[in-house]
Amino acid sequence: MYGETERPDFILQFRKYASRVRRDRRLQGSSVRTITLTSQSDSKDSVTIDAVIDDGIIQEIGYRVRACSLAQATTALIAERATGLDMTALSAIEQQIALILQDKPPEAASLIWPELMMLQNAAAMPSHHEVALLPFHALKKLLSTEGDALTSKV
Repeated sequence: MYGETERPDFILQFRKYASRVRRDRRLQGSSVRTITLTSQSDSKDSVTIDAVIDDGIIQEIGYRVRACSLAQATTALIAERATGLDMTALSAIEQQIALILQDKPPEAASLIWPELMMLQNAAAMPSHHEVALLPFHALKKLLSTEGDALTSKV
C-alpha cells in the first residue's frame, strides 16, 4: 500500500488528531441538533455531537468527547472533514474505517479521507472499535432523525 519511504507517521498523526478535541466545541442555537452516544463497555465512553443539518447536508459540527484517544481522533476527523457530507458519503467513510479496524484497509488511492489510515494500529484493539465509531453513529442518527435533541446508548 505504501512504500517504506513514503509511509506517513500514522502514530504522530493520530496523536495530533486526538489532541484537537480535548476542549469541547459546542454549538448553540435553534437549528442545532444534538445527540450523545455512550458505549456499552465498562469504560462508558461518550461522544456528544452537535450538528447543523440543512436538507440532509451537514453544515457545521460541534462536539464534547469523554472517551479514549481513538474516539477523540475520529471525532476530530469528523469535526474537520464532515461539513458538506450527506448520509451516503458519511456511510462510505464509516465503512472504510470498519475495514481498517478489521485490518483489511482499502488501497491508499481509494481512501475517501487519507487520514483514515492513522487508525490502522487500532485493528489490534477490538475492544475499542465500538468507541472509535461513536461519532459516526451519532452523526448518522442526527442525519436520519427530525428531532432536535437525542440521547442514546450503543
